[in-house]
Amino acid sequence: MKRKLFFCMSVLAISGCNSDGVQDKDLDEQMLREALCIIAAERFQLYDEAEHHLQHGLEAGRRKAIRTGEPNEFREYIELVKQYSSTFSKEDSARDLKEKCDRRLTMIEFSRV
Repeated sequence: MKRKLFFCMSVLAISGCNSDGVQDKDLDEQMLREALCIIAAERFQLYDEAEHHLQHGLEAGRRKAIRTGEPNEFREYIELVKQYSSTFSKEDSARDLKEKCDRRLTMIEFSRV
């Protein structure tokens, strides 16, 4: 799973969310990106934004579950990203929100953390 995360994080560095204006290559990539958006939004206390990405991620997980016949594993993606999020700087999280989640922070939002 760690290799999968590393690969997906590499892919995410150059791509981004369909309904957020970012194109993902597949559902796994979308779920990982949405999980990253949730963690970054929560860091800046943007809970409505996090909820928005939670719904997108759950929908992507639902579509994948229908295709594969396996359970929706989106919440596992969130937990996986949470494990690595402690290594992300505040600036990294802000950049992720802008580039991968189509959400630009205000100076007030950035400085409140």
